[in-house]
Amino acid sequence: MKLSACLKRRLAWSQIITWGFVIWTGLIFLGALNDTNLNPVGLTSLILTSLGTGFIFGFVIWRFQLGVLIKRYRWFLTVVAVGIALIWQLLVVTQVSAPIGFSAGELQRSLLNPAVGQHLLARNPSNFFPTYLQHWLLVQFHLVPSWVNLNLINLSFFDFSLLLNLITVFLLNRSTLMPLIWVQSGLMVTMIQVIVPGADIMVLPFVSLLMLGFVINRTLGRDGRLNGWQLLGTLGFSLGALGTWLLKPSALVLLVAIAGWSLMKFWTSSKKWSLIKTGLFKGLVFLLIVTSGGVVANQVKQHNDFIQITDQQELPLSHSLALGLTAPGGSNVNQTKKMRQLATKSERNKYAEKIIFHQLRNYGMVGLGQYFVTKNYHNTSDGTFGWYRGDHPYISKRPQHKLQQLYYRTGTHFHDYQFLAQLFWVACLGLLILGFRVTGSTVQVLRLAWMLGLTVLLLFEGGRSRLLIQFLPELLLLLGLTYQSAWQKLMRLAHVFVTK
Repeated sequence: MKLSACLKRRLAWSQIITWGFVIWTGLIFLGALNDTNLNPVGLTSLILTSLGTGFIFGFVIWRFQLGVLIKRYRWFLTVVAVGIALIWQLLVVTQVSAPIGFSAGELQRSLLNPAVGQHLLARNPSNFFPTYLQHWLLVQFHLVPSWVNLNLINLSFFDFSLLLNLITVFLLNRSTLMPLIWVQSGLMVTMIQVIVPGADIMVLPFVSLLMLGFVINRTLGRDGRLNGWQLLGTLGFSLGALGTWLLKPSALVLLVAIAGWSLMKFWTSSKKWSLIKTGLFKGLVFLLIVTSGGVVANQVKQHNDFIQITDQQELPLSHSLALGLTAPGGSNVNQTKKMRQLATKSERNKYAEKIIFHQLRNYGMVGLGQYFVTKNYHNTSDGTFGWYRGDHPYISKRPQHKLQQLYYRTGTHFHDYQFLAQLFWVACLGLLILGFRVTGSTVQVLRLAWMLGLTVLLLFEGGRSRLLIQFLPELLLLLGLTYQSAWQKLMRLAHVFVTK
């Protein structure tokens, strides 16, 4: 195959990914603009004061040409912003944490009473490793399983993921480091789900580690020869994949995207033998780490002194697909209750398949498309990532102080929080779309992973944006890598509208 033909094929695949991403993210952007979080009814003077202060600062900077001064001290200001975000996170965890239901409540009850945990995890064995990891960390640090302690652990996982993201973009393009720091600082302030312990947050550093390992291989091991950097990158990649598989298998869409892009690169490459040599070594290391890690994890599951469970009551994957096809696409108490009444896995599989085929016949092609559009809206529109939406019960206690007034549903400033979080989400989506001209290999892998994640939420159990959290590393890295291009495009658009 001639080189020009190889490049044409790779360019064609890249364009498909780019426009698929732009169209799908554009639909999400429109849905986010239409979300009730942006309804101005119910806003208090707090939101008006915050927005007014922001406009005043912007005007002063523009009027007195303070941009040069800000640029000179930009790193100092960035460190201050990160410090404020960290303090805010600690205040939220220590002051807002309270009992929550659904899977987070099950995790806390399992840690408090292993006998209860044995019953709960027998029904949901996929939650064993998140629960066991929390238990192990509590034991190591001599902590009791209070909500504050669990959420401090949750927060450490979240922030460690953000740190790994910064290392990743530093290796790829140092000029994108500062924009990503500011974006992640904004997320640190708006992300209330850090006080919901569970796999959604705990898997994040492993996804980030998987991506970092991939990037180390691409940036520090590009000479075509096997070296220490490639070994280190493959080690990080493999450990990230193993941790992701144990904690939240659906987050492995990044691994699938990397594998798909690598196959496309191999297919369109004129240097196949060089790729085969390094690929075989990396593949062997990956298989060795993942298989040996899987064996060890299985031994821990079967022979630990915390909780002994069996998989006899485990619900099949087809159950999640059946839930995904039953409106509104999330959890369904009646369907799950009926599933648990069936004695064997075979019976549960047959019941799920019956629901799946019934739903497909009932929708038809047009109806199924309409259903997926509606479900995609529920999966992605909410900038609070499902806070008081989709799952229940959330925090039910009455707010006692300012922070609780901001985050608890009955608080006087709760809608102010929803509004600000939604504005941040809309801004992020808009920047992602405007950065469409950036088409490097890493960016395309991240876009492909994002679309695969959205596909998983469409097909399987979804219906609320909390499940988007597991794909945040891909989204944040995309924002960092495409920010400069997106910002330039935004400034040009603003100039066009201002001069008209």
